[in-house]
Amino acid sequence: KDLRSINVTSLGGSNCAIELSDGTCFTAPFFPEPVTKAECEELADAGYGNKKDWCGSYSSDYWTGAVKACGGVNKMPTQAQLTALANDLYDKPISGSSTANEYATRDNDLAISMGFITNTSDTFWIWSGEESSKDGGYHRGFYSNFTYRDSSYRGDIGSQAVCLAD
Repeated sequence: KDLRSINVTSLGGSNCAIELSDGTCFTAPFFPEPVTKAECEELADAGYGNKKDWCGSYSSDYWTGAVKACGGVNKMPTQAQLTALANDLYDKPISGSSTANEYATRDNDLAISMGFITNTSDTFWIWSGEESSKDGGYHRGFYSNFTYRDSSYRGDIGSQAVCLAD
């Protein structure tokens, strides 16, 4: 858990910290460090997959910080993969097809063991690798009794990230 707090996602070998029932592997969750607009543009020029003309005016861009930590948008989960995570965490099937709340009960012990929360009442959000607009990125919210997909401002400090593991 101490490694998550300093954004170390791998110590060599397999960096699969969370394996979903469909076989998808994620690194341990972490809170990304923000990047500036200039850093966002540099990452776009370097081929990280973020849209350069969508680098917002935020002085602290956490979505692009997640892109940087993972090594590009193609190494971040898709919305479909975050729906698969929701299906592992909740007691009812999650369709992921709309932004409406999908009511189900979260397995808090599993969410704790995966490193997303430390308290059964905690809520968490995970960034996807998909930009929603010039100012936003898609994420999924995981509440104790519902989940939903939505977009959030790139300057949102509250969302965690996971990367696709090797």
